[in-house]
Amino acid sequence: MFKILRPRALSIGQRYNARNASTNEARNDEINQMDLLKRRMQSEKPKQSSKGRYWHEEVIAGQVRRWNYRSEFVDRLGLDKPHTKIWLSFGVIIVIGFSLFVTVKSQVIENRKEQMQERQRITKELSGKFGIVN
Repeated sequence: MFKILRPRALSIGQRYNARNASTNEARNDEINQMDLLKRRMQSEKPKQSSKGRYWHEEVIAGQVRRWNYRSEFVDRLGLDKPHTKIWLSFGVIIVIGFSLFVTVKSQVIENRKEQMQERQRITKELSGKFGIVN
């Protein structure tokens, strides 16, 4: 399909695509991406053949094949609703756990401050009563 070309045959940014440069047509035995895209665009039907149907239709080897995207099944049947509830419950558990952590941590800090102040008060009271014994 591709031939070895001389470096000056192509300018920068161009690619050899098996087309005749003078007629801009592909040879009969070769098909490139543009030809495939043109064929696909010409033969493409609308995705939903009618509003009442829940599937896409495509003719493959003479047989009509019906198919759907996974997201269409999930949306139509509501299969993601239980998952939504699960993620919401995870969120609630995380929020409750974080709030409990904050309250317990703040209580621990307050208790440590009170204990430190109590020790400082006791130290000040006792500093005058005990002295160096000669």
